[in-house]
Amino acid sequence: MKDRTEKDQPDSSKPSRRRFLKSGAVLAGVLGACAESGNVSDSGPHTLGAIPSPYGQRSTYEKSVRYTRLSDTPEAGSSRTPLQDSYGILTPSSLHFERHHSGIPTIDPSQHHLLIHGMVDRPLVFTMEEILRLPSESRIHFIECSGNSGREWTRPEPTVQRTHGMLGCSEWTGVSLSLLLSEVGVQSEARWIIAEGVDPDKYDRSFPVTTAMAYGAMALPVLLLACYCNRLPQRSRFLLGSVYCCRLWEL
Repeated sequence: MKDRTEKDQPDSSKPSRRRFLKSGAVLAGVLGACAESGNVSDSGPHTLGAIPSPYGQRSTYEKSVRYTRLSDTPEAGSSRTPLQDSYGILTPSSLHFERHHSGIPTIDPSQHHLLIHGMVDRPLVFTMEEILRLPSESRIHFIECSGNSGREWTRPEPTVQRTHGMLGCSEWTGVSLSLLLSEVGVQSEARWIIAEGVDPDKYDRSFPVTTAMAYGAMALPVLLLACYCNRLPQRSRFLLGSVYCCRLWEL
């Protein structure tokens, strides 16, 4: 019984007239579809392209830009990330939103300093060169302005960029704040830290000392003094400075 059953089964490895006709019909259909699409010409470039530039520029066909809305005092303004054009995780630094309270100051990194004083044993002044020589780490995190989507309370906006554009995600690189605080020796009576910027309005924020010295998941410091955004010096004003300066980043 077994031998007869196996003998009756067709051998799919051998060519057959039916299989040949079926393959021919499929091939004819494909060729017909190609013929209906018309002649295809090579639209690629036929001349040599531009030479490399010292600093990369995006393609001229890319038109995505930040949305800016100036206030009565233009120096206190903001720009918004084009979220509708964003792909992947990271926001390009040139398209990352900004929030300014007194314009973008021009700061020479060779002259910029970070002062830590108050209830510490050793008040210190760090140069940018000294900070960048310290052990650093990189992390990917998003940052959002507390005023994001606030205009929807008064006037609905037409795009996601204008409603939620004060949001971006970047790779931040810098030094843990706890390392700097260990260098100055924070006194046991200290409870709060005030971080003040160098821009004209002296923008500042406060947070507990326990937060600055805390460690989170995987024993990583909670606060990072970020000097680089997407592996480049920060382009614009953040909490502790401006161009080539630092941002106090809570993770």
